[in-house]
This record gives sequence, C-alpha cells and structure tokens, in this order.
Amino acid sequence: MNFRKRLSALVLCVAAIAAAPASAQDALTITQSGRITQFASGAPLSGLQNLTFRIYASADPTDTNALWEEALTLALANGYYTAQLGQIQPLSAVFQPGTNYFLGIQVNDDPEMSPRLQLTAVPFAVSALQSSISMMGLAGRDLTSLPLEAAFAVRGGASEKTVLASLTIVPARMMGLDDRIGSIEVGK
Repeated sequence: MNFRKRLSALVLCVAAIAAAPASAQDALTITQSGRITQFASGAPLSGLQNLTFRIYASADPTDTNALWEEALTLALANGYYTAQLGQIQPLSAVFQPGTNYFLGIQVNDDPEMSPRLQLTAVPFAVSALQSSISMMGLAGRDLTSLPLEAAFAVRGGASEKTVLASLTIVPARMMGLDDRIGSIEVGK
C-alpha cells in the first residue's frame, strides 16, 4: 500500500554527530530517531520497514541531487525508530564546515517525506570533529563535572562563547524552550 507518511513528532535526535574511537578510520555517524505515522489516520507504522535516508545541501524538495544515501530495514515499534546513519555508507566526505545540510527520509516505495529536516549538532561536538578534542575524558576516564568538561573543551580549542552557548542557549533550543530560558534577556 502506498500511504503518505509524516513524522508526527519532533525528531528526538536530529543529528547527534559522534566521532568514533581512534581505531576506526574516519568513522562518523548520525543517530536519527523519529516516529512515522500514516498521514490520513495518524496510525503508527510497525514491523519491518525499508527507510532510505538522503542528505542534501538544500531544503528544496525539487532538488534531487543527494550528497549521500543509505537504505536500512528497521523494525518500527508503534511508529518509533532509531537509525545509526553512516555505518554502511561513510559520511566522512559529506560534511564541510559552515555548510547547511538537510535529511530526506523515504519509507518503502512512498515519496520522500516533506519537509526535509535540517541537520544540526551541538557546537562542542562539531568543534571536537574539527579540532580533534578527545571525547574520552581525562586520561580515558569519564568527566563527571560539567564545568570541568567546559574547561577541557576550551583547552582543546573551542571558543569560550561556543562552550557557554553549548551549556545554555543550545540545549534550550533543542528542547524548544529558548523563548523562556537559555540566555540573559529581559523577560526570560
């Protein structure tokens, strides 16, 4: 059956870009989660579904020039799925600093869903990829103190402004609360 699908909930983790351990060459993955429902009824899809993920340089649905593509068969539970993109088709060559990227998702043989999702990342994670900041903590141990983690980010090359934003306004935006919290403004 050819159902029009829609992403019924804000993507849980649009793009959590993670650098893999040093033993993996150029390993870059994106964790993408969401919920897929039938457009007309809102009923969630379940069972095995073929999802094709594409990355574009444009949000325009008429731009069919995908920079990257990966097809996965995923088990959906009440419409929910999580996909680890980049494990089959390498993502390393796709991303360039300062460029916007958009994710298109196609379910089975249906047309690609619209609108495309803009890929975003926590600034510290992006800086980690660009500056080779270790994400493994001090001497391989987990860092348990947020101020200490911020200090290591700055020491590793991230700007103080970027680190402060990653602790304040960026999480507020991710939660959709930036109109009330995350920055020092009158009325917040």
